[in-house]
Amino acid sequence: MPDGSVKVQLLKSSGNPNVDRETLETMSKWRYDPQSIPEGGVRSRVTVTYEEEGSSFQRQNEERRRREVDRRRERERQAEQEQQQRVEEERKRTPASATTVTPEKPAPSAPSTPVSPSVPPVENIAPPPAPEPAPVEAAPAPVEAGPLQNLFQ
Repeated sequence: MPDGSVKVQLLKSSGNPNVDRETLETMSKWRYDPQSIPEGGVRSRVTVTYEEEGSSFQRQNEERRRREVDRRRERERQAEQEQQQRVEEERKRTPASATTVTPEKPAPSAPSTPVSPSVPPVENIAPPPAPEPAPVEAAPAPVEAGPLQNLFQ
């Protein structure tokens, strides 16, 4: 309505006429800012579900919400299990030689203390030889400048 008031209608009784009356009175006091509506207005119907604290309706809704949360969590758990199964199946299908194994960095060792007398000392290993440089090709022979090339010089 242009003044910000709302029209309230009871669709379903709570079963208690006093509660119904108080709910209608309270909701009839609701107001909206008419400036927030575009020129010409937008009429819309809104359904409001009212739960009285401690009512059987509230308890039923709380139980329904709990079941919905449990179902959502179960679906998420199943989706995670399916994803894990797909990953495992992919690992089984991929040959071991095609997988890349990243070696772990060894933990820092104690300074030159032999672990066991039966372990031989590690010899210094020379680094691999450096690769030979690629052969250098001779530069191509110069090309005579044509009539257009002389314009840009």
